[in-house]
Amino acid sequence: MGDSILQESIGVTAEGVLEGVPVEVENIGLVLLILLVLYGLIRLLSYGYTRLKVFLDARKQKFLKPIYIKDYPILSISTEEKVVFFILNIFRYLLIFILIYIAVGLIFGIFPATEGIAMKLFSYIWDPLKTIIHSIINFIPNVFIIIIIWFIFRYVIKGIGYLSNEITLERLKITGFYPDWAQPTFGIIRFILNALMVVMIWPYLPMSDSSIFQGMTVFIGVIMSFASGPALGNLIAGIIITYMRSFQMGDRIQINDMIGNVIERTPIVTRIRTIKNEIITIPNTNIMTAQSTNLSESARENNGLIIHLNVTFSYETPWRTIHELLIGAALKTENVLQTPPPFVLEVGFNDFYVEYEINVYIADANKIPAIFSDLRSNIQDAFHTAGISMTSQHYQKLTKAGNG
Repeated sequence: MGDSILQESIGVTAEGVLEGVPVEVENIGLVLLILLVLYGLIRLLSYGYTRLKVFLDARKQKFLKPIYIKDYPILSISTEEKVVFFILNIFRYLLIFILIYIAVGLIFGIFPATEGIAMKLFSYIWDPLKTIIHSIINFIPNVFIIIIIWFIFRYVIKGIGYLSNEITLERLKITGFYPDWAQPTFGIIRFILNALMVVMIWPYLPMSDSSIFQGMTVFIGVIMSFASGPALGNLIAGIIITYMRSFQMGDRIQINDMIGNVIERTPIVTRIRTIKNEIITIPNTNIMTAQSTNLSESARENNGLIIHLNVTFSYETPWRTIHELLIGAALKTENVLQTPPPFVLEVGFNDFYVEYEINVYIADANKIPAIFSDLRSNIQDAFHTAGISMTSQHYQKLTKAGNG
């Protein structure tokens, strides 16, 4: 039926339209009329495009706004204007092409010898257009289903996000659920819900059951399976670390022999800043398999963190005097807690000296290097004032060799 309508719209009989006018003259006149109308439409389209450019350029401050991501300008007004003009220019050339295409088809339809070519040219437009219109009509019920699914998931996610924010701010407390778990848990639930929403919407999309879509899905799955192995392992390790509550942002931690403050924690990696101001990135799987110590948490709880320093003295110096001087030097050290008080342990008897260990409590793990430095200085001052020399292990070994 569509082909018959199309044929009636472009077909011209050999008898002509006007009585008494030769067919050849009539056909030439129709061709000239089509060309004249085509020329007029192209001029009108170009004039309208020029006027629209002038209109938009004069009012670009009103219609266009710069686009920012945080504080970084992605698109300025001038750039947006160029993009708009580029799109309009493409649209203009597309319309001109369509007008020329239709005009060529009409001209071919005038002459009986080329009428078949005209039918084929118009079918190239009409058949896809007919298919698109039918697809749109058939897709309308699915649109409503997709919108309903999207709204349900959107407001469920918003509700969970509100509860997560309340838990983070500690306005809502759940026994056994820590506030720092709220945002990571919300991120996991949001990802799962969005994935479920896509799965539910997918069958209602146009061409979702076509071989092209299925091939794309398989291809993306294969790429993800090859590329996401290490990343998936780090992601799982990051989730486990979060719920283990091994450390928080800003904590000073020790991972094997590396000590630093946590400055960033992502699902894939953790970044720490060392006392030398070095930023080190550690995959979460490495943290899971390494021995880690949270120095800040130990300092915050259980009366503070104990740090110790080993010193050596000869057997001639009374141990009670050494204990008294070490504890006195520790109590004078800044950022050392007075309660619980420092204490001394004797950790080794050697050939020529006794090894002592002074232990002090601190409440701020970030100040460990400064505390150690001040403690060493105070110990030297205390024993220098008392006239007692500190024994070096290296010095004793040299003395022993000399005596031999």
